[in-house]
Amino acid sequence: MRTIGTRDLAHRASEVRKILSTGQPLQWASRGKLIARLEPPARPGRQGRPDWITRATEAGAINRSPGTAAQGVYEDRG
Repeated sequence: MRTIGTRDLAHRASEVRKILSTGQPLQWASRGKLIARLEPPARPGRQGRPDWITRATEAGAINRSPGTAAQGVYEDRG
């Protein structure tokens, strides 16, 4: 497990975030004393961002019909 200091945590936050995003835990030490262990959160199932478009479509919030509103009105009148 890699150990980082307080200065690294403050000034290299983006690098720390990249290390954690790869699934590697870190130890945070200050003056040689362990302060905390930083671990990425456990992600059940698939990893990555949630698919909001699919969830919204399944809930009926997004209309995925191939036609336009004008075509729907024309078909209703015909």
